[in-house]
Amino acid sequence: MSNEFEENWTTQVRKGVIELCVLNALSSGRLYGYDISEEIIELVNFTMTAIGPTEKPQIAKLERTGTLEPKGERDVYFRSDGWLQTPIYERASLPVEARIDGPAVIEEAMSTTLVHPSQAAEVDEYGNLVIHTSTRREA
Repeated sequence: MSNEFEENWTTQVRKGVIELCVLNALSSGRLYGYDISEEIIELVNFTMTAIGPTEKPQIAKLERTGTLEPKGERDVYFRSDGWLQTPIYERASLPVEARIDGPAVIEEAMSTTLVHPSQAAEVDEYGNLVIHTSTRREA
């Protein structure tokens, strides 16, 4: 970020805050029936939207290493199918382009992904799980 942009941005924010304080002073007497213009104005919640140029991040593609072997199984209840023996996968060990047909559970430290019997999960080249849904049930 250039210094010129930073200085311009800071100036614009200061002008906006000053305008906000003036508007508050002008409207508080009208809205609340009194005005305490000598008091300090405290901004409790301040939201701002900024638009500007940013550099596009370089996201690395993952290598195809990993295994599609489940680490175990457990019974999982699905409303449409009842209790089903369901394979459990460790997300970090799934290879790129792996496809897991539901039912399945994909576990990781901060999240668990449930793949229903009519769904399939695929690992894309960046490690995202893409869930494919189907409106028709396959026999």
